Formats: sequence, C-alpha cells, structure tokens
Amino acid sequence: TDIPDGSWYTSAARFTEPYFDNSGDTSLFRPTDSTTRREAAQTLASLNEYTTGITAEGTIEFEDAKNSPLISWTADAGIIKGYNENTFAPNDTLTREQAVTILYRYCAHEQLMPNGSAEINASAFPDYENISYWAKDAFGWAINAGIINGKPSGSMVLLAPQDTISRAEFAQMLTNMADTVNLKITRG
Repeated sequence: TDIPDGSWYTSAARFTEPYFDNSGDTSLFRPTDSTTRREAAQTLASLNEYTTGITAEGTIEFEDAKNSPLISWTADAGIIKGYNENTFAPNDTLTREQAVTILYRYCAHEQLMPNGSAEINASAFPDYENISYWAKDAFGWAINAGIINGKPSGSMVLLAPQDTISRAEFAQMLTNMADTVNLKITRG
C-alpha cells in the first residue's frame, strides 16, 4: 500500500514483491527504510528459490540468526558471510558497496556473470577512492553492467559507496541485475 504509482522504484518494488523479504508485513514495502543483512539474505535466497525451483537451505547457523535456513544458504554459498563463525548481525544495515558485493557474489555463485569489465572510469566519479579495496571489482562490475548508477549530488554524480542502501534502491538493483543476467522466474 506504500508503493505510489509512477515513482522511480514502482516497477522494481512490484517485480521483487514475490521474493523481497518484508519482515512479515504484507501490506507495506517501506521503500525508504534501510536494507538489513537479514532482508538481503532472505531476499536472495527466496529469489534463488523462484529462479531455480530448489528450496534454499544451508548448514551454517549463527548464534544471532538461529533457525534461518535462508540466511544459512547465503552463508554456505559465500554470498553474505558472517562477521565470524558465530555472528551474522542480521539487523545491521547494508552500504551500497556491500550491496553490490553481495549481488556480485550471487551472480558468481549462480554462474550468471555478464561479460564486461570491472574497471570504473574513476574520472567520472569524484568519490571513486572511497570504495573499499574489497568492493572495487564488484562496484566496477555493477556500474558497467547497469546494476547500480551513481547518485546525483549537486552538479556531480557520486558512487556513494559508504551510504546506506534503502529497500527501494536494493529492489531496483535486484531488478537491474535480473534484466542484465536475464534471470527467469520459474515459479511464484
């Protein structure tokens, strides 16, 4: 009920509705809320179920995410790792660079990597140096594949890698990824 017609994220929110984790609230999308690690894990595991028809289950169990087979699946697959063997921190929010890294790992795991360069035209983005070393390839891949765009900031366009990513932004990234790698939904 909180997805207005005609907003920049309307079609993405509707596309991701069958598998985007909504924390049990079926009437609200909460587009401006930050995306948590739990939401990202459960969304990607659900997306995997929708695209492969195989139930996502894993063996890794974290002390702070017990009885969470979808989180376990992403950890087993190396898509979203725990901070250590006991801690997943499901309520921590994601940054833009963490989100692109997660999608990069998802596509690699599912063998969906589109061809293309991971190089970023650093001169096009004044905050290029703010990307953490571990996220540079993933960010480059995501920019070049059209999965994520820069954020307008005055007369500049920034990558904003350290900014928290909203649920609407994450849904748009998932939609862009699905289009880029030609993901097919098999059920749902």
